[in-house]
Amino acid sequence: MADINDVMEAMMQTPLGRRINERQISVLCPVCGENYKPDRRHSHCYVGPIQGHPPLVYHCWINECSGVVTPTFLHDLGIYDSDLDNALNGYNRSSGNGINYINTKIKRSNNKPYDVKIPNVRDTQNNQYKLYYMKQRLGVNFSYDNLKGLKVIFSLNDLLKYNNIPPNKKYAKFQKLLDHDYIGFLSTMNDWVILRNTKPNNNMRYVKYGLFNQIDTSNIVYTLPGTQADLFSDYVELNICEGTFDALGVFCHVKKYNRSNAIYAACCGSGYINPIRYFIKLGFIGNLHVNIFSDKDKDIDFYKDQGIYDKIEPWVEGIDIYYNERGKDYGVPRSEISVVCSNKA
Repeated sequence: MADINDVMEAMMQTPLGRRINERQISVLCPVCGENYKPDRRHSHCYVGPIQGHPPLVYHCWINECSGVVTPTFLHDLGIYDSDLDNALNGYNRSSGNGINYINTKIKRSNNKPYDVKIPNVRDTQNNQYKLYYMKQRLGVNFSYDNLKGLKVIFSLNDLLKYNNIPPNKKYAKFQKLLDHDYIGFLSTMNDWVILRNTKPNNNMRYVKYGLFNQIDTSNIVYTLPGTQADLFSDYVELNICEGTFDALGVFCHVKKYNRSNAIYAACCGSGYINPIRYFIKLGFIGNLHVNIFSDKDKDIDFYKDQGIYDKIEPWVEGIDIYYNERGKDYGVPRSEISVVCSNKA
């Protein structure tokens, strides 16, 4: 039966793998690729236990990537062995009070959030209208401070000015309109603002506004802040849905503001696979239960075709898919939500 020494030995056999000392090895970082230099002669991602105790963690000295070594980490190194996966999971879960040995806010600098601050909301007539829109849309008596804490952006221009970020030239002709008519949600990595039109007109309903001139929109995720999810808990819920308003509706109405070992996220129309993988790679090891709160127009076959069960189910505690019997989604008042679970059979 494989053990953690076999896992370490397998990593040492990968390109540029080497032993540092009795407890540590070094591998070519699979997170950042160490800037993908083809002529690199040494690896700089150190792997080992914390003070001799599980879990097994990694730290890349080039780009400051760090986290818990998971089976996905092994796979990204080209190691595919179910016995090693099981040995690694068993070792990590044996940490017991391992939470004392590692900060559970796992950092991966390749995806390190930008340092973007949200300004206080000015009490203008336009912002009062947007606050009213949020209250009516979800049936929740929000305040400016509530919504600021949820990374809601009332004024795109105020956000840009507060952080000295130049406007995105792609939307130069619409910048004034986006600031006046739209309310936004700052993404998990603080690099996108998902903007929603609040006015009853024919302008675009949603706009994905890149703060730093990004092009790829495939990995945009909005995560509701302020919840606590312990990497070493036996059970953590990832409640994921399509839109930002859905995430708020699930949090407020379905889960009734539960913040304990629960994550609320929106994939923002970019598909479910990558956002779920993002949370798995943070280091949740066999304890993550995925609840997909689906739009009504996406049936079970949609998720089968996406590969949710093939690509995700082996790495999580379980997957459940829910629908709202009373409406198409969850970004509505509580009286318009009745949740039913649909299995994959």
